[in-house]
Amino acid sequence: MDIRGKLHFLRQNLFIYIMGVLLIWGMKHLYSRADCDSLRWILGPTARWVEALSGIPFTYEPGMGYVNHGLRYLIAPSCSGVQFMIITAAMLIFSFSHLWVGGRHLAGLRLGRLPWMGFRHLTGLWRWMRCHRLTELRPWTELPWPGLRLAESRHPEAPLSENPRGDGSPPESAGSPGTTGPSGTRAAASGRNAAAAAPAPDSQRPRAILRILPGLAWIAISLLLSYGFTIFVNGLRIVAAIYLPYFFRRSGVSGSWLTPDRLHTMIGAVVYFASLLTIHRLAGLLFDRFPGAGKDRPSTPVLGKCLAPLFWYFFIVLGIPFLNRASRRGNGQFAEFALLVALCCGTVLLLYGLGVLVRRKIQGRG
Repeated sequence: MDIRGKLHFLRQNLFIYIMGVLLIWGMKHLYSRADCDSLRWILGPTARWVEALSGIPFTYEPGMGYVNHGLRYLIAPSCSGVQFMIITAAMLIFSFSHLWVGGRHLAGLRLGRLPWMGFRHLTGLWRWMRCHRLTELRPWTELPWPGLRLAESRHPEAPLSENPRGDGSPPESAGSPGTTGPSGTRAAASGRNAAAAAPAPDSQRPRAILRILPGLAWIAISLLLSYGFTIFVNGLRIVAAIYLPYFFRRSGVSGSWLTPDRLHTMIGAVVYFASLLTIHRLAGLLFDRFPGAGKDRPSTPVLGKCLAPLFWYFFIVLGIPFLNRASRRGNGQFAEFALLVALCCGTVLLLYGLGVLVRRKIQGRG
């Protein structure tokens, strides 16, 4: 893609990207100031999902979260998974909004087609009504209904030779260049063609809105998908965080280095990043299934397809705290946390790449 194509691409999707940045910033800002009572919209479904997976009951304690006193385990606001929801929403919005707005996939994804199609038909109806002056309050006999003749729309006592425009000007004769003569017919036709070719001033605004509506629809769908994925993935992470420490203690794997806090960090990084790669892959396969997808997109290497999940995970988990100078607080705890996250994500990427290579070799032999 040349510079002109990049500028055109940015101009088409700039509004959606700005809306995505504002949305991500607003979610991050609200999450940093939220308590457990204001996060029950995600803590409650997560606790119910954990109960369904493990059979461990949790009760809500105001000001604390969902607690199991027997296991001494707490699902606190820090375990709500809102940060993973922000990462997933950002990845879906900025990685696939241009494909959704492009329109070639809207034929298969009916959910995104309905809003902008309905608005397009409504604006078209409004322009038709304004063109025929239907927005003015007139008697029904004067409205241009289909099949209604001009003589029928006149007043019964008005002669047929009366000027239909009603502006006091004399009626045009047969030889005048108005409506009946050959030159008048050509002039009227050319005038009608010029009027039809010139775009109406008010038509530019609905077109701009129609270009924005698919992007806004994809932002809403991305939020809904990220909310559902967050509850599902976070429930799996919490169950793993409950059972894996007990399994490691019985196996004698845990020691002085593998502390419960480090194990908790490693479980979260592996589960969240692997789930993020899976969601990105599923979304890419969903868009590639429809006609016209992938014809104008070059082939991407295996690791190149992981750049979007990798960027958004590292930017929100490590980049934003680093910019907020969190690395200067905690006596090196942030550096240890960043190292653990990088090692876990690197291991997941290595396993993902090996799995893709093995699958390609198997398909090549078959």
